[in-house]
Amino acid sequence: MSISPALAGYVYGPYVVWVNLDQSAKGKVVNQKIRDFFSDKSTTCNGDWIVGQSWLYMKKRPKNIDNYLVKRVFLEKDRSSQKDLHNLLRNYKDELIDDGFDGIIVYLRHKGEAKMMEMTVGKNKITSYTLALINEQPEDEMIKNVFCGLLPPKTRAS
Repeated sequence: MSISPALAGYVYGPYVVWVNLDQSAKGKVVNQKIRDFFSDKSTTCNGDWIVGQSWLYMKKRPKNIDNYLVKRVFLEKDRSSQKDLHNLLRNYKDELIDDGFDGIIVYLRHKGEAKMMEMTVGKNKITSYTLALINEQPEDEMIKNVFCGLLPPKTRAS
């Protein structure tokens, strides 16, 4: 018999996929800022992020969640693609996650503006924030604050 610690009804998280559609040098800078922010053990996003209990998938992206699907959901607002993305996020499993993701956060440049967008699993609404106007680089604090503000709630069953 083995005994393992458990918290009845407690769900770890949030579990989030990060997708950066801006492959320019400026987009890579944003990736590095997010990576640095979450490698800092003191990062909490006002209590919404708990090191060791929350997961951010940056490099490892769930199978079939490619840039084409993400663009169709976030830029073209395609409902069928949004349903596909919800299902892929909800049903994802690997060695760290056995009950799917809570949502996805996307960084992109659209019509020259730097934007960060979020979709929560099971919700149709996509939230979008402009980080910087045309051809400007987003400021560090703006990137961090908007990312924390876009963290999805825990949507997985306890």
